[in-house]
Amino acid sequence: LLASSAASDVYKDRLNSIDDPTLYSAISALNTLQIEILVLRCIGKKTFREIGKLVGRSELQAKNVYFSTLTKLRKIIGEK
Repeated sequence: LLASSAASDVYKDRLNSIDDPTLYSAISALNTLQIEILVLRCIGKKTFREIGKLVGRSELQAKNVYFSTLTKLRKIIGEK
């Protein structure tokens, strides 16, 4: 898993740089695995197979976490 202490610190630093309070709230509600998969897919443009290998999960698990994370973000942002 990429979520070492150093990686968590990087995510926290990036999170603190988000100015939009709704986005900040939504992202801060995610766990480290969800953030990692979201970043790898959206920013890193990795395939689910690549993401699975990087985070120690199967391709299907990576895909499921990604889509459930998107659903969670939409729900949180929609509530604001």
